[in-house]
Amino acid sequence: MALNGKSCAGEAGVHIWCARLGNVGLHINTKFGNIGVSKHGSYSSRSLIRSVDVDECSFETLCRRELGNVCVNTAGSFECRCQPGFRAKAPACVDVDECAESPAACGGQGECENTLGSYKCVCRPGYRGNGTHCADENECASGGHGCDTNARCGNIIGSYFCQCYQGFNGDGHACFGG
Repeated sequence: MALNGKSCAGEAGVHIWCARLGNVGLHINTKFGNIGVSKHGSYSSRSLIRSVDVDECSFETLCRRELGNVCVNTAGSFECRCQPGFRAKAPACVDVDECAESPAACGGQGECENTLGSYKCVCRPGYRGNGTHCADENECASGGHGCDTNARCGNIIGSYFCQCYQGFNGDGHACFGG
């Protein structure tokens, strides 16, 4: 079958005639019936051949993923949508700066850092986090303190203190006496 832009002719023994018509991208007349292939990817027929949707998303060039797009197949067509963390701005998707849009994203205990498609919280000293939230770190419970063995550790929000036991003198990091 040779396609010349407007029509095609069948090979010997095969009865095919093609033409471009209106909303139909390609119309094929066969001995089994008429088949119309729409410009939007669905196949239709007035004979025994049933309509089948084409998944245009299987063609990777339709929605450019490197621009934040994700392809969504629809009946007879497709849509390019933005991945989470991106917003549509023609002709592509752009990264949402969550830090600029929500300055308090890290709750004041960390610095918000925008990343591609998301953000992360870099916690201040004395705080620990999971990347999106920072909470007070209990240095006394985690052993992350430098208190002397003859001192008690006390946790306070964002920090800790060391206090020498009764009968010992010092700054809590070094205790003498006894």
